[in-house]
Amino acid sequence: MTRKIICIITVSLMLFTVFASSVSAVSPYEGYRYDYWDTALPMPNGYDATEIITAQEMKLDKLGKTESTVLSEPSDLFCAPDGSFYIADSGNDRILKLNNNFECTKEFVTFTLKNGEKTTLSGPSGIFVDEKGVMYIADTGNTRVLVCDQSGKVSGELQKPTADIFPEGVDFTATKVLKDQRGIIYVLVDGLYYGAASFDRNYQFTGFYGSNKVKLSASQLIELAWRKIFPEDSAQYQASYVPLELSNICIDANGYVYTCTSTKNTTEKIRKLNGNGLNILKESSFGDAQATYENGVSTDTSFVDLAVDDSGFINALDYTRGRVFQYDEEGELMFVFGGTGDQQGLFQMPVAVETYGDNVYVLDKQKRSITVFKPNELAEKIHYAISLYNKGLYDDAIEPWNEVLRTDTGNTFAYKSIGKAYFAQEKYELAMQYYKQGQDRTGYSKAYKEYRTQKIRNNFPLIAVVASVIVIAVFVYIKRVKLAPVLAHVGIKVKTEKDFTPPTGIKCIGSILRHPIDGYSEMKYHKSGKLSVAIGIVAVWFVFMILKYTSTGFAYNGNKPGRINIGIILLSTVCMVLLWAVANWSLCTLLDGEGKFMEILIHSTYALVPYVASIGITVLLSNVLTLDEGAFISWITFFGLLWSGMLLYCAVMTVHNYSGGKTFVCLFLTVCAMVVIAFLIILAFTLVQQMVSFAVTIWQEVSFRTY
Repeated sequence: MTRKIICIITVSLMLFTVFASSVSAVSPYEGYRYDYWDTALPMPNGYDATEIITAQEMKLDKLGKTESTVLSEPSDLFCAPDGSFYIADSGNDRILKLNNNFECTKEFVTFTLKNGEKTTLSGPSGIFVDEKGVMYIADTGNTRVLVCDQSGKVSGELQKPTADIFPEGVDFTATKVLKDQRGIIYVLVDGLYYGAASFDRNYQFTGFYGSNKVKLSASQLIELAWRKIFPEDSAQYQASYVPLELSNICIDANGYVYTCTSTKNTTEKIRKLNGNGLNILKESSFGDAQATYENGVSTDTSFVDLAVDDSGFINALDYTRGRVFQYDEEGELMFVFGGTGDQQGLFQMPVAVETYGDNVYVLDKQKRSITVFKPNELAEKIHYAISLYNKGLYDDAIEPWNEVLRTDTGNTFAYKSIGKAYFAQEKYELAMQYYKQGQDRTGYSKAYKEYRTQKIRNNFPLIAVVASVIVIAVFVYIKRVKLAPVLAHVGIKVKTEKDFTPPTGIKCIGSILRHPIDGYSEMKYHKSGKLSVAIGIVAVWFVFMILKYTSTGFAYNGNKPGRINIGIILLSTVCMVLLWAVANWSLCTLLDGEGKFMEILIHSTYALVPYVASIGITVLLSNVLTLDEGAFISWITFFGLLWSGMLLYCAVMTVHNYSGGKTFVCLFLTVCAMVVIAFLIILAFTLVQQMVSFAVTIWQEVSFRTY
């Protein structure tokens, strides 16, 4: 009996331990990624919140001042080269220095100016410390930047520049400060849209650095034109055309300056700037790809800070949803962690992010605490695999990436990275497979180009023989009449007399393509156009459009598998032809057109042949051409459209017996009529839908009151 009790207790303890450990490993936030089509997909978390550091853990009570034992509106966090952390404690008008255990070792409240006078801070919101321990403090309330040593002795004071290029109406309300390896100081000023104000080693203003580019939308271009016409009303539009204000700035170990922008109205929310202030980071969809709505208001990612670790990983802090987005040095999304809430790992008002080693630290202004995030096994594997690849150890990087895929089977970044490794090893067929699983069309195209070159080299004799046979066969077909005596010796009879019988049905296509005016004239005179052929052309167009969606080569096909909409394709092919015929017939009855509805339908459909053929050709070529050779596909599509447009012009002119100028007018008015008819159809459909909905509502109300 005693043995059974001991066994039960032991098993219970084991189950409790497993259950407790599984519960503790559950994060209050869910990791996710975006696929090629910007659809959010779940993924395992890469970082876990392991610790929350408050004023109590910082041991602020040891400073000896009871009023300073808590943080008050902390606004910035910075990790110095020696591993010390600094906090801009805005509400207490001070700077706190902490060791790497986050124990406060010193506070900076009073500073000594060069003339010996004492000065204090007023709401400091930014702090930067260089390798010598010199502090650069954005003293926001005092509209200045203080430069001082660890004893609080001020060696420099940056104030509003007197240069003409600095806007007069902007106060020097410094919010963030940074110094690069050349000794240049960058200051972000509230309300300054020209980038960061830069100062040299002597604290002299030298200009602006890293301003955002202004990209005008279509509505803004219209407003700009309105300003030119009515300049007295231009003041309300002025704010729309200034560059976007930078929200924060940081620097990496290699001296590159990074900036972030909090607004959603830009495609460069994160930038990596060189010495000339040019962005060298590829344009990417940083932040959440899909906006959400809260109380009817659209919310989007708002980056307020970023930090780059020693390995080049970019950690950007989203104020809106309290999340940290981690990217590699090329802008590829690695992980998303954090969120809004009261639990550990969630935030109320995140304002700063910092890194030290592999850990990520987030400062919460409202919680007045620092949350420590540590990478778990998945993140460590990914970081390790990336480091191996960056060192050129491609063979060694493959196995760690395969381990990542065992944990996270949908990690497209891992597939792309394995594809890069195989490409570097010149295993192009394997590289193509992994690039395809990773939805990397550029990498796939490069690997396919090399793979195709290998195949051509290995099979060149066979290819040469096949090509020669095809060329000879084409030549014989073209010259078959002249070669009739020669072909007769091998038993091939060639008809040498020309057949002058007017072509009918599908044979009309050849004459129309060669001589459009004569071909359409003969087809109208002899009534040789067939409705069945016209239906067949439209059917082929419909099928080719489906094939274009599903069978276009991977490098050119950005369509999502399984998302084909047959209804849309039907509207853009069959319904479009019918709409054209109805609009043209309705219009030309008022413009003395001679064509009947069926003639218009048949003649117009025959004109589609070049365009339909170009679709089929481009679908085939997309499977054998690389992205660098895409110009061929573009030109074929262009000539197909141009040729069909010319044939349509000839068809309308011939079927209605119009002059050239009247035909152009007819085509333009037909397009306008198509728009009007489509609008009326949509309007009628909407009205019918509302009437049905109203009738259903009345029926439900009557039924409810009756029963």
